[in-house]
Amino acid sequence: MELDQAANAARAAKAAGLKHVIWSTLEDTRPHFTILGSEPPTIGDGYKVPHPDAKNEANAYFTALGVPTTFLKTSFFYEMFIHAGLSPRRGPDGAATLTLPMGDSVMALVAAEDIGRTA
Repeated sequence: MELDQAANAARAAKAAGLKHVIWSTLEDTRPHFTILGSEPPTIGDGYKVPHPDAKNEANAYFTALGVPTTFLKTSFFYEMFIHAGLSPRRGPDGAATLTLPMGDSVMALVAAEDIGRTA
């Protein structure tokens, strides 16, 4: 669906003669796994992490049609903890924990309302 929506948006931008588009996108995760020397399973259409990988592929629709575009690569939204079912869960000991499989990695976060200010 992400690719279809992007293709539609790119065609509409081209047809409307927009002088510039700001497209909120994400980074393709696949090169990072190669750099880290790990090989997670490939899911669906060749994706390692479908949502960001597909968003990154969708950028090509704008480029192919010659639509002047700024690709605004965002990070994880704070709101995902509320709206995407990623809220902290209480364990048997009562401690609230996030169950994201990222080990000791640091996660960049941004509020959705700040994306507009950035753009």
